[in-house]
Amino acid sequence: MNWHWFNWVVILLYFVGMFMVGVYFSKRANSTEDYFKAGGRVPAWVTACSIYATALSSISFIAIPASVFSKGWLLGMAPLGIILMIVWAAVVFVPFFRRVNVTTAYEYLGKRFDNKFRIIGSLSFILFHIIRMAIVLYLPTLALQQALPSLNPVILTVGVAIFCVAYTSMGGIEAVLWSDAIQTIVLLVGAFFIIIAGFTAAPEGVGQGFKALSEGGMLLNSDFFSLDLAKISIWTMLIGGFVNSIYSYVGSQDIVQRYNTTKNEQEAKKSLFMNIPLACTTVSYTHLRAHETTLHL
Repeated sequence: MNWHWFNWVVILLYFVGMFMVGVYFSKRANSTEDYFKAGGRVPAWVTACSIYATALSSISFIAIPASVFSKGWLLGMAPLGIILMIVWAAVVFVPFFRRVNVTTAYEYLGKRFDNKFRIIGSLSFILFHIIRMAIVLYLPTLALQQALPSLNPVILTVGVAIFCVAYTSMGGIEAVLWSDAIQTIVLLVGAFFIIIAGFTAAPEGVGQGFKALSEGGMLLNSDFFSLDLAKISIWTMLIGGFVNSIYSYVGSQDIVQRYNTTKNEQEAKKSLFMNIPLACTTVSYTHLRAHETTLHL
């Protein structure tokens, strides 16, 4: 894999841009309300992109397409179950969290029960995300090592982590939301070009990819509609995706905090409903990326 000097320029510009986002919004964070809730002034589409980017990670972008390629197409259908959770969260939990008016999801636990319960919830969230972030940072490091084998992976991982902490800490949640929106656009555009590049580089050209897709058999197999929950079927993927996302949309601070960043409840609901087509793009990318890999083998 060749690494051109222009790659460094793109990465440097991206890092500088994200840092300037943090600097800009640090000047607007004049109160606790601004820092943790963005003063309720964030557009719905920005919050929507932020929720999507929060749920999306290198696991979704790298690991899941690899799993779909090696273990079957059905493994990429879990986001369809998440859509059901998104609708439920918009109808039930957005009004709830707007009504109780808390800064964190765990603040409500302290009000409803006691501070011990609140601390347990907060520590559980922190522990879970420390482990998750380790995986999320490790996966792109593995990918970059293929292009930069001489670069120390520890330095790379620690450097990116420190940078992310710096620009998000300066600007508060508003900086996080807008940087997430930018990153969502970058990811979606990047995914589009990855698919285009992969299909055009197929041994027999673009036609080979479309021919393979039109021949069918990509999704359907003998267990596709099986009601046996011990097997991988569309039903287990829907149920699994739904159940696995309950915590994220109901009790995880990284998503719940975003429900209070828009100007009103309707805008908050709109931000969640906008995640439905975004979730569908994840399904499409996962399957097309895995299918593209088969064309080059």
